Amino acid sequence: MARSGPAAEPLRVFCALLRELRRSAGQPSFEAVRRRMPGSPGVSTLSDLVNARIRTAPDWHMVAGFVQACTSFAHDIGRADSVPPALASLESWQRKHTDLEGQLDAIQRHTRHLPAQLPAMTAAMAMARTLPHQVGTFTGRVTEVRRLTDFITRSVANGQVGIHAIDGMAGVGKTALAVRVVHHLAKLFPDGQLFLDLHAHTTGQSPVSPADALGALLRAVGVDPRAVPERLDERAALWRDRIAGRRILILLDDAVGHEQIVPLLPGTSGCCVVVTSRRRLTALDGVTMSLETLPPDQAADLFTRVAQIDGPRPDAVGELVRLAGYLPLAIRLLAARLRSRPTWTVDDLVDELVATEDRSIAISAENRAVAAAFELSYTALPAELKRLFCGIGVHPGSDFDAAVAAALAGVGVAEAKRGLDGLYDNNLVDEPVRGRYRMHDLIRDYARNLASAEPDVHAEAAIGRLLRHYLAVATVAEKLIRVGGTADMSLGVTTYAEADAWLTAELPNLVATIEFAASRWGSPVARLSRALSTYLRRQGLWAVAAKVHGVAHAAAAAAGDRLAEADALRDLSAIRVHFGDFAGALVGLTEALELYEEIGDRRGKADTLIRLGVAERFVGTYRKAIEWDLRAVEILRELDDASSLAAALSEVANVSIRLGDHATGQATLDEALRLARSAGDRVRETTVLRTLGNFQRESGDYAAARLTLTNALVLARDVGFRVGEADLLDILAWLCHDIGELDQGHVYVAEALEIFRQLGNRRGEAGALNALGSLLRHTDPRTARGHHLTALRMTRSFGVPVMQAESWEGDAECLIDTGHRKQGLRRLRIAADIYRRVGHADARRVEKRIADVESDL
Repeated sequence: MARSGPAAEPLRVFCALLRELRRSAGQPSFEAVRRRMPGSPGVSTLSDLVNARIRTAPDWHMVAGFVQACTSFAHDIGRADSVPPALASLESWQRKHTDLEGQLDAIQRHTRHLPAQLPAMTAAMAMARTLPHQVGTFTGRVTEVRRLTDFITRSVANGQVGIHAIDGMAGVGKTALAVRVVHHLAKLFPDGQLFLDLHAHTTGQSPVSPADALGALLRAVGVDPRAVPERLDERAALWRDRIAGRRILILLDDAVGHEQIVPLLPGTSGCCVVVTSRRRLTALDGVTMSLETLPPDQAADLFTRVAQIDGPRPDAVGELVRLAGYLPLAIRLLAARLRSRPTWTVDDLVDELVATEDRSIAISAENRAVAAAFELSYTALPAELKRLFCGIGVHPGSDFDAAVAAALAGVGVAEAKRGLDGLYDNNLVDEPVRGRYRMHDLIRDYARNLASAEPDVHAEAAIGRLLRHYLAVATVAEKLIRVGGTADMSLGVTTYAEADAWLTAELPNLVATIEFAASRWGSPVARLSRALSTYLRRQGLWAVAAKVHGVAHAAAAAAGDRLAEADALRDLSAIRVHFGDFAGALVGLTEALELYEEIGDRRGKADTLIRLGVAERFVGTYRKAIEWDLRAVEILRELDDASSLAAALSEVANVSIRLGDHATGQATLDEALRLARSAGDRVRETTVLRTLGNFQRESGDYAAARLTLTNALVLARDVGFRVGEADLLDILAWLCHDIGELDQGHVYVAEALEIFRQLGNRRGEAGALNALGSLLRHTDPRTARGHHLTALRMTRSFGVPVMQAESWEGDAECLIDTGHRKQGLRRLRIAADIYRRVGHADARRVEKRIADVESDL
């Protein structure tokens, strides 16, 4: 069990919550949980964790893995609703884990003795205590307070000069945090606690020089003003002499940089210096802490306290603090504004902020505004950084790299990198991931407002340069994603891996730019949408693709660009297939086909014919599907396009097999596979292998099917083809069902379901649920029926007849196995009718099964 003593209770409480999560998730075995966790920890380790046989706070990654494993298990067995939301949320567990660590750290600190008694203050040196008062409504920051407190306490215990710097953007609460901590630790510094405002960002006042700062500090420790030397080095020497051997805490607020700080530092141990600055004081020899905005829950608590809201917190507070960017200064100003207007509500404040174009100006109280705080940082910048700052403020997205900043500002990438370093040092941009930058929402509003007023910054031209940059890189990345190879280094994307990484990182910004620029830049927006289509399709990002291609279609039509309109309409309609909107897909693809015929674009026509074949295959009109596919094959043979021809032939094979023409299917697949490999199109090769492996499985050649499907799975994962990966996992699950390897089948289908659900691919999810039902049929027929019926409801909603037949057939077999043979027969007949109606070869197999069941009645 957990160790005895003060630490035992918080550990027991935390572990009890883990036990409750496991119980509500259906009490999965530790082995089942282990298999779903990264790193697959041992069963005994999990048992010790859940049963409180631990002595310290558990590793967060293990806790997160345990929570995700239990919740996914509950989802798979239909118990997701039984897990309380507070136990299903990783964010909630992270707060619990942080609280546990804080409780254990506090217990440890209070149960150990402090260092030897601190020396008393010498009477000859009367020390001042000039710390400002603490903010009564200080909220949150538990982790930061604990970290800074521990740093200072350790430096005192080790006899060091503690130097601790807190940096962060304007209004983030640096001074409030520092004052909170130094007041708490004042007893460790009986010889004095000093506060000095260095005025790096004070309206109408220049920053305090090091010499003036030393003069103020010397006077504070009792030096006669007439005895203060003139020279900086002499003042610094006298300062170090006067505080030598003393325990003094010094809070230096709002520093310009390390040059201002270094002369003020003590020379001997026993003292502690805490510095706050908007600049990152990386050159300072000490411990630094970069302060972020408040977490949403702490931000809401701060607003509620400052606004003096009694009773339950209004629902709109969460939205209000989000609009304030979770910035403490903004939250305090809004709370003060509400407190001073008794007739206003939180909803009124929300409405006001939503309606404004620049929240940094709108957020104010009395004579204070967030924009004023930002202005002090902006005016201190050199001209080249001001131009870059305004340029990136125009960016429609949320983050960016140096190349994007260069395009927006109209400068070279090297110059943009240097400028971003400068803005980063001033906490006007952040770098959450190496090489990628972002602005706080309110700073971006401020920058965007400046850009519209600055004569040297042309916002429309900046967006034009951004679009050209995005289109150039996306076009190269699309080719690398589609056929591999290498590209020129000038755009920074030279390989498949780099292309995939760039598209993944930039996708939200590409979407935002497309939406922002559509009304003004129709043709470039449509071409950018086209360049993204391959990546979006292969990643299974259907919702994103529908948005992008929908915007592009409207933009191209408005611009009168017929080719771009046809491309966008084709891509949009093809995506509708994955949402189950087959009627809409067929209408849109037919319109796109007509546009390509009018324009005379044979390649676009052939690609649209393939997609028409796919849509017809899904709705079960196989004869029409193969007609479209063969027309595409005819055009593509003339165009000598190996990759696209492989796609068309793969569709011909797929439909031929469903119609029972296995010889044509096999021969066509062989040619398609050869063409895909000759074109170097590994994704196309994966799709052909998927069709071939499923054909081998249905033909009973299980060994060949396993080899083909496993090789295809490796390839799909290697190229990041997530939809293909999920489809292959689903087919492998069916293969395991056929050969009786049910446990491995469960592993495959669980992985497939997870991917399909992440992608929002309801068609794939329904198919995987049918596979899961078949795997459970003999061991848990009731749960199996639930999965088949869920799949049936899903497929009815988007009209895939063959998948409906599979659901009816699966439900029928569950009923037959549990003795309800007549009900099962009725469902088998429904499945057979569907298969016959669409001309599917499985009709004969189900008819034979019906005859067998009837003979046993």
